[in-house]
Amino acid sequence: MAQGLGTAAANAAAQAAGVAAQKDAAAALAQLQVQTGIKGLPSIANSDFVSGIVFDPGKGPGYPKTRFSYLFPSSNSALIQVRPKPGLTGSQRRELIGLVRAATDQRLFKLSSGSYIVTGAPVLAESLADQVAAGALPLLLLAMLVMAAVLALAFRVSFRLLPLLLALSAAAGVFGAMGLLGIPLTVAAVGGVPVLIGLAVDYAVQYQSRVSERASGGADADETLASAAGVGGPPLVAAALATTAGFLALLASPVPMVRGFGLALIAGVALALLLSFTLGSALISVRIESKDSFSRIADRLDAAASDARQILARAPGREQLGAARSSVGLLLSRKPGAVLVVAVVLAVGGWVADSGVGVDSDITRLVPSGTPALRDLQTLQRESGIAGEVDVMLTGAKATDPTTLAWLRDFNSRALRNFGYSEQRGCSGGAELCPGVSITDLVGPVTTTAQAQAALAVLPEYFRNAVVTSDNQSVLSAFGVSLLPLDRQQQIFDYLKAEAAKAPAGVTAQVGSLSVIAAEANSRLADPISRWKITLLALAAVALVLLLTLRSFARAAVPLAATVIATGWAALGLWVFGIELNPISAALGALVIAIATEFAVLLSERQHAELRSGDDAEAALSRALGTTGRAIVVSGSTVVAGFAVLGFSDIRVLRDFGLATVVNLGLALAAVAVVVPALVRSRARRGSDPASGPQSEKAQVD
Repeated sequence: MAQGLGTAAANAAAQAAGVAAQKDAAAALAQLQVQTGIKGLPSIANSDFVSGIVFDPGKGPGYPKTRFSYLFPSSNSALIQVRPKPGLTGSQRRELIGLVRAATDQRLFKLSSGSYIVTGAPVLAESLADQVAAGALPLLLLAMLVMAAVLALAFRVSFRLLPLLLALSAAAGVFGAMGLLGIPLTVAAVGGVPVLIGLAVDYAVQYQSRVSERASGGADADETLASAAGVGGPPLVAAALATTAGFLALLASPVPMVRGFGLALIAGVALALLLSFTLGSALISVRIESKDSFSRIADRLDAAASDARQILARAPGREQLGAARSSVGLLLSRKPGAVLVVAVVLAVGGWVADSGVGVDSDITRLVPSGTPALRDLQTLQRESGIAGEVDVMLTGAKATDPTTLAWLRDFNSRALRNFGYSEQRGCSGGAELCPGVSITDLVGPVTTTAQAQAALAVLPEYFRNAVVTSDNQSVLSAFGVSLLPLDRQQQIFDYLKAEAAKAPAGVTAQVGSLSVIAAEANSRLADPISRWKITLLALAAVALVLLLTLRSFARAAVPLAATVIATGWAALGLWVFGIELNPISAALGALVIAIATEFAVLLSERQHAELRSGDDAEAALSRALGTTGRAIVVSGSTVVAGFAVLGFSDIRVLRDFGLATVVNLGLALAAVAVVVPALVRSRARRGSDPASGPQSEKAQVD
C-alpha cells in the first residue's frame, strides 16, 4: 500500500514474501541438520537439539560447551536464571523473590534428588535489610537505655526523661506512617532511627530548659509554658528549618535508599518539633500542677538521678578534669583570632583528606559471614563462577545485519578476554566476566540479513525471545559477573560502555542491568566530588534558610561559618581514625551540616538575645553557654551515646555507620563549641557584633 500497490497486489506481495521466508527457513533448518546431525524440528523438548546447542561432543556425553558451563557447571548442578524487569521497587523485588521461592517449593518442580538454592545479589540485599531490621532492634533498645542514662545524669531539670519519651513518640509516628503507607524499612531507615531520636531529644531538651529557666514561684504552668514558647520557640523553629534544608540535599543522592533516609528525617523533624510544643507542653503542665502517680514516679526518677550524679561527682579525677576544662576555656577566650585560624586550618585539612576516605562497597563484607543468603551466593559463585549479570542491548534497523552480528561477536570475545575468561579455564578459573546468553551463540556466522532472519526463524520461541525482539529491532548479549565489590564492577561496566559506544552505524548499544544500576549509584556516592556536591547543596540550602529566618547576614554568618568548619573537622576525624564509609554513611555530610547548624543557631541566637537584653558580649556569651550551651551538650551527648551503641553490632554496615556518626557528630559538636564563641568574641573586639544596634547601645548607656 505504501508503494502505491492496490489491496490485491499488496496481499499477493506479502504472500510471496512469506513463501520466500519459509523457503529460507527450511534451507537454514536443512543446513543446521546437516551440520549438527539434529533430527526433527528445533525444540526445547528435542533432546538432540538441546544437546547439539549446549553440549560439546568432543568432550564426551554430559559435558557442556565452555560457553554454557555457567548454566551447567557440573554433572550435579545447573543454573536457572530469572531476570527481574528494570525499575522494580524494593517491595516488587521482594515479592518476586517470594514467588520464585514458592515455585521451587511446588510439587510439580520437586527434584527427585537435590534441592534448589534461590540466590543472587537482590536476594542478598533483601537478606541484609531483614538482618539489619532484626539485629538493630535489640541495639536500639540498648541505645534507649543509654540515652535515658545520659539524660538522667546530665539534664538537671525536673522530669528529665521527658525528651526521650517525646523522641520515641516522634520516631514511632514516622515509622508507623511508613508501615501504613507500605514503605519498606530499609537499612538506611533503620540507621536513621537514632538520628531522628537525637534531633527530637534536642528540641525537647531546649524547650524544657527554657521552661525551667522561666519557671518561678508565682507563675502558673500556662504562663510559664507560654513565656518559654515565646522566647525559645523562634530559635528552635529557625534551627529546625535549617536542619530540614540540610536534609533536603539528601534528595539529590543517586541512591534511592539515601533519598528515603532524607525524607524520613524531614518528616521526623517536623513531627518532633510539633510534639515538643504540644505533647511536651501538656505533660509538663501535668507534671507542674498535679501530684498524681505520674508525678510521683517522675519525682522518684529525678531523685534517683540526682543521687547518681552526686556519686559520680566524687569519682577520682573529677577535679582534674574540671581544672583541665577551665584551662582550655581560658585559652580559647584569650585568643579567639588564633583559635579561628587553627579551626580553619584543621577544616581545610579535613576537606583535603576527604578524598582519601575509602568507601567499602563489598556487600560480602557488610553482612555477617554466617548469613545464609551470603553462603548461598558464595555457593553460586563457587559452582558457576558468576553471581550477577550485565546485559548489552543493540537496537536499530540493522540489529540483525551480518555486520552488526560480526561486531557483536568480536565485542563479546574482547570483553571476555580482557577480564580473564578463556575457553580452557571457563568461568571457574577466576574470570571476572563470563559469557551469558547471546544471539551470537544461536546464530552462527552469516553473510546476509535473510540468512540471519532464517536462522532465527527456525529457533524455538523460547530461545528466540531470549535474544531478539519480534520485530528484529533489538538483540541481546548478556555476561555473567563474578562476586566483586561494586567499585570493581563499575570499572568493568565502564569498559563495556566505552566499547559499546563504538557500535556500527544503524544500531545503538546500551549496557544495563540491576548490577549496573547498583554499581553506578555506589560510584556516584563514593566519588568525593559527588559527595561534596551534596554537601555544597546542603550548605547553600542552609544559608538561604538562615538568611530568610534571621533576616540578617551578620547573624546568619556565625552559625553558617561554624557549620562549614564542622564539615571539615568531621572529614578529618574519619581520616585520622581510619574509618571507612559505606553506602549509608557516605551521605553523612548532610547529617553533619544539619546537626551542626542546629546547635550553632541555638547557641548564637541565645547569645544574641542575651546581648540585646543589656549584657556585654562576654557576659551574654557566658549566659548562653551556661544555659543553651549546657542543653546542647546534654542533647549532643545523648545522641552520640545512642549512636555509640551501634558500634557493638555484628552487622558491619550498622557498626561502621554508628562509629562514623559518633566521630562526625562529636567533632561537629566540638566545632560549634569552639567556633561560635571564638567568632562572637572576635566580632565583639572589633566592634562589629550583629546585635550592636540601637537597642544594645541604649542598654549600655543606661
